[in-house]
Amino acid sequence: MDLEEVEEKVKNFLLDTNEYQNQILDVEYKIETKTYMNDLRRIIDTEEVFIRQVKLIIKLLQKFQNNTEKNIDKLTYLLENHNRTISDIEKKLEKVYARKFLENNATMRIELDFMIDMLKQQLSEQEQNNINLREDISILNDIREQTLLTIDSLRFDIIHTSPSVAFGKSENEKIDIKLFQASKTNKKFKKITKNISSMMKECFEDDFEVQYDKNIWLVAFIENKIAGFLTIDKYNTIWNVCVAKKYRLKGVGRKIISEAIKKVCSQGKIPVLKVDKSKKTYEKLITMYKKFGFSVKSTNDHYTTMKHDCK
Repeated sequence: MDLEEVEEKVKNFLLDTNEYQNQILDVEYKIETKTYMNDLRRIIDTEEVFIRQVKLIIKLLQKFQNNTEKNIDKLTYLLENHNRTISDIEKKLEKVYARKFLENNATMRIELDFMIDMLKQQLSEQEQNNINLREDISILNDIREQTLLTIDSLRFDIIHTSPSVAFGKSENEKIDIKLFQASKTNKKFKKITKNISSMMKECFEDDFEVQYDKNIWLVAFIENKIAGFLTIDKYNTIWNVCVAKKYRLKGVGRKIISEAIKKVCSQGKIPVLKVDKSKKTYEKLITMYKKFGFSVKSTNDHYTTMKHDCK
């Protein structure tokens, strides 16, 4: 039974109710008559029928309510499915838009990658140019060092054939050798320590602080100015051979090395040299020291040890 039928029965019920009420009013006027009793019985019978009809209507209403609740549940379920469907569609659309965006930007990415590769190539070429420049500078420095060593070697040969040359190009550049002990009580040595530190940085490009360790310093002077020096330690090892730039190629280095050999040999000891293998001029230094009478005795990863036989 649908809602319209229910409403129709309710209307009929209300009409019947009004009619029953009118009949009851009529009965009041006939309460003392037999007719009234018969009418009353009919009303009661009618009321019973009415009650049955009301009960039936209630059942129909309950059934309708249950059907309505079921319909609501179905509608709720359909709505939830509809929302899920919409959500799925939105996600799919997002993926489609994302793929489309990536496809549209693929060309731009390729162009950017190409530009980055070009920049990397330019940087690589620039770095290679810098490397080539550094190598050229290094080669030029090696050539310079080799040239200086060759000149020094030639001067060494001249010195040994003409000892007077060891004192300089002329009498005005006479080389004086003075001996100092590195001691705090040696006032004359303390006066020249600043000049020694400055020249050590010039020769070895490192800061140097003179130590008062009682080592022997042979210092060469030209016109009362320090031209070069070296150190002899307690083990008769020669260190810190240094000549000022303005006095190089004047026989200063040969003079102080020769004097150091004479001093150590005069004491009945063996002069020792240790040549740093990391120096670019390592091979040239070995060759030069051999001309002084030194020979290689041992070598390790850092130094080559040379000794003089004092002959």
